[in-house]
Amino acid sequence: MNLPFEWNALCPDPGQQLEITNAPCLALLTSYSLISVTGKDAEKFMQGQFTCNLQRVTLESCQLGASCDNKGRILAIFKIAKVANERYLVRVPSEIAASFLGHMQKFVVFFKCTLALEETWRCLSFEGDTEVLASHYPRLPKENQQQEVYSETVIINAGEIHRRLDIWLSQSAASALYLALKGRLRYTGEQEWSLREVEAGIPEVYAATQGEFLPHQFNLHAINAVSFDKGCYTGQEIIARTHYLGKLKKRLFLLTVDGTAHLGDSVYLADKTIGSVIRATTANQEQQLALALLEQRDLASGTQLSIGNENPQTAHIRPLPYSLPEIGKGRPNRL
Repeated sequence: MNLPFEWNALCPDPGQQLEITNAPCLALLTSYSLISVTGKDAEKFMQGQFTCNLQRVTLESCQLGASCDNKGRILAIFKIAKVANERYLVRVPSEIAASFLGHMQKFVVFFKCTLALEETWRCLSFEGDTEVLASHYPRLPKENQQQEVYSETVIINAGEIHRRLDIWLSQSAASALYLALKGRLRYTGEQEWSLREVEAGIPEVYAATQGEFLPHQFNLHAINAVSFDKGCYTGQEIIARTHYLGKLKKRLFLLTVDGTAHLGDSVYLADKTIGSVIRATTANQEQQLALALLEQRDLASGTQLSIGNENPQTAHIRPLPYSLPEIGKGRPNRL
């Protein structure tokens, strides 16, 4: 990926950095892009397209959400932040940014707002003691999903346990940040950020899985990425019926894999296929963590599974860090 000078300087090759033990970590998320939604009708437009409630996306608080087709299948999972009045940023995997933007362009013609891929903005991940940031950013978000907005920069609390921050910023803001923090950070690459996301049970949709799965199958209702009281949006009727009347055959599980796993790998219980991997990342030299969509059998924590057809890898179920609300227990009058 060819980046402007400021990006290479801010996040150099981790193998070429000076060793700074116990220093906070900074990573450039090269596989993610930002899409801007700007204009008078930005909130109204997205409220009719996204699963999250846009009224809860403020200058102080961001949201996880998804965009679905009219069958309720997920086209993108994202984090969305409001960065100014009538201006929002949506973070999605770069490999689906163009198709997601094209999908939204079909509907935005009826609204007074514009969509754009922010090619000079980037996403960073910060982890560790936030004191190093204090001189440059005197206000930092203290609770999960809270945010602080600066000129051409938004900082989001992405996890209280590991003191993680998402930093979305422009090229000029990155240059100033580099000068302020030069020599005080370790540069880790994207893998450690990905590990934290998988540990948190946060799924992702890639090009190979667009339009395949319902939000409930990916546990989006358990991580506050779906609102059930905001009104209609694309796919809402099927999503609501699933929530109040449905019964899921498959849902998301967190796995420790003794070896490697890849997107789309089959998962087996004994000799029967029970699902597939939808996100995986390296945990250490011997293991990976994976999120897999599996049949809801008696799959307790510790259950042994295998992954892959050739040279199968042993895997074990581990607990998710959140509880799963029951579905199919309500029957609103309008359904």
